[in-house]
Amino acid sequence: MAKRRLAYLAPDLPSGSTAFVHEEINHLRESGHEVFAFSLRRPGKKGLPADAAAVAKQCVALHANVIALGLIALKFAITNPSRAWHGISLAAHDFKHARFDGKERPMSIPGRLVAALMLADRLLTHRVEHLHVHFADIPATIGMYAAAIADISFSVTAHDSDLYCRASLLDKKLERASAFTTVSLANRGYMLELLGTKAAKVRVVHCGINVDTFPARSAESGAQSHVVFAAGPLLPRKGFDVLLYALALLGDTRPDIRVAIAGAGTQRKRLEELAERLHVGDRVSLLGNVSRDDIRTHLAAAGLFALPCRAALSGDRDAIPVALIEAMACSVPVVSTRFSGIPELVEHERSGLLVDPDDPVDLAAAIVRLLDDAPLRKQLQAAARQRVMDRFDLATAADQLSEVFDGAISRHLAEKAQRADSDAQLPSKMPSGGATTAGAAA
Repeated sequence: MAKRRLAYLAPDLPSGSTAFVHEEINHLRESGHEVFAFSLRRPGKKGLPADAAAVAKQCVALHANVIALGLIALKFAITNPSRAWHGISLAAHDFKHARFDGKERPMSIPGRLVAALMLADRLLTHRVEHLHVHFADIPATIGMYAAAIADISFSVTAHDSDLYCRASLLDKKLERASAFTTVSLANRGYMLELLGTKAAKVRVVHCGINVDTFPARSAESGAQSHVVFAAGPLLPRKGFDVLLYALALLGDTRPDIRVAIAGAGTQRKRLEELAERLHVGDRVSLLGNVSRDDIRTHLAAAGLFALPCRAALSGDRDAIPVALIEAMACSVPVVSTRFSGIPELVEHERSGLLVDPDDPVDLAAAIVRLLDDAPLRKQLQAAARQRVMDRFDLATAADQLSEVFDGAISRHLAEKAQRADSDAQLPSKMPSGGATTAGAAA
């Protein structure tokens, strides 16, 4: 496979909550590719895993300095007027005609274009062949314009809320991208329903983790523990309130069961108040943000891992939660919900247990079953890790993306050559003029 000069763009890179992005970059670099990293913001250094250091050192944050961003964009526009004009034309077309959803609005387009001009400057300076964007909302808007300005191929990976709640210009991104991937079959199905045959090009590439960094615990680990561990941002889509209701249902019969939740977010105060109202506050620990090392420690000691995901009222939802993949890689018994892409990871009664979303009664029963049925627990532990190794391994995901990039670059170069041939024939076909600019906005 050819060694490429690639660029990655993500909202916060590197970040502990999206570690799979910098892990992909590291794997691609180890495979011989040259990868330049870009982030919308400069993330905090606290809680970053050790393997993020190389990416953090080299990563360029587009919005780190607004004045510098504007000056670089202005200089690029002056020295590359035809490229800049192409980007402006594309953005103007979108401003006037495109469909906007979620938090992004037409008035946000000029700001995205300025960031795209800066990014295009860097892409051309580094002679990047292909840009890959993680998350289909704001990063993909900027990446779409930057790739058009630099005249290189680009691809997008859509994840969860970026697809369901903030996917403005999704039809344009899908149309213009040389390749488009998403992390679950459920996501692809949603895109087909939303956009029809346009979404036929979408390929599923499951998010992968470095299984070696999540060693399997022994079958005896956690056998006597009655701690139900959960991890993720404290958001409605995670269903942590359902977990507290399930705990309350077990109050009289199983007062030994406790819940520990790692993560921070907007629902913390509500969860604290709910735990007190349900009289389970003394059996619930909200741990806040914890490091990846601490996550592994909690997983090693837990009786099971629970993540009762569901759709939030806003439409926000998970695809396949990475925290669930990590728990299974550690051979921890898991219980989650028959929702979104989760059944693509957790096979009911084979690699974990699944219950219906928003059903604390079934969740409580599944928790007790996992804690009390030792043979079932051992069976699920072994199968869970194997499932991750077979379908959700980082190396597999990164290699699949590498193939996607190769195909995208080849298609873009072929289209570029076709445009050049068409341009060369224009004078003989249209002697009196009137040709439109090649690559005009779709």
